[in-house]
Amino acid sequence: MGIWRGKSWSPSATYQIEFTVLDKLELGRNALLTDYRRFSLSTIEDAVAMTAFVEGVDVEEETTAYLRLGSDCILMAEIAPRTIVPGSWVRLHVPAHQLELWPYDTGAFKVIERLG
Repeated sequence: MGIWRGKSWSPSATYQIEFTVLDKLELGRNALLTDYRRFSLSTIEDAVAMTAFVEGVDVEEETTAYLRLGSDCILMAEIAPRTIVPGSWVRLHVPAHQLELWPYDTGAFKVIERLG
């Protein structure tokens, strides 16, 4: 659920996508710290709920967080400064109209995951 930014789509097809969260994440409004330490992605009415691990935060501006949504999925999101810290888990609640889904061509680049 979100705004599809590709040319066309088929509900039976498999896509690799990028998420773009159009709203700033703020604790207490659309993000909560959680003790639930498992990645999750689900829909709740007209919103998308995600549980993500805060992998990092931009060190200069402290307004961009790098959120791990799975072993092969990281998304970047704008955050209120000094609110979300690396190493924590967050539960996000993003209205569908605030989430864009961008397909990308898997042949254009190779994704290399480095753990540890």
